[in-house]
Amino acid sequence: MNLAERAFGGCRIYAAAVAAPRSQGFHAAVVVKAAGSGPGAQAELFRDECLHGGRVWMDPAAALAFALDAGQAAVVAQRGWQAHLAGATHPAGAPHPAQPVEA
Repeated sequence: MNLAERAFGGCRIYAAAVAAPRSQGFHAAVVVKAAGSGPGAQAELFRDECLHGGRVWMDPAAALAFALDAGQAAVVAQRGWQAHLAGATHPAGAPHPAQPVEA
C-alpha cells in the first residue's frame, strides 16, 4: 500500500494505492476529512475505497494522483453545495436560480 496526504480547502485528503486482488496493479482510494478545532474533531466528508469503478492502475503513483485529484474534486463539490445552501449569488450579483425573483 502506498499512501499520500494533502491539505486543500480547509480539509485533509488521505489517498492510497491499494494492491488489487488477483492483479499486479493497484486500486485508488481516498478519504476527505474537514479540519476541526481538535485532533478528534475531524468530520469525514467523503470516502471511496475503490475509485473509478474499481479500475486497476499498474503504477501506484498514478493511482495516488487520481485519488488525490478525486479528493480535491470532492472538497470543491462540498464547498459549492454549501454555498448553494447558503444562497450564494452567481457572478455579477445575479440571483441564484433557486431563489425566487420578485416582480
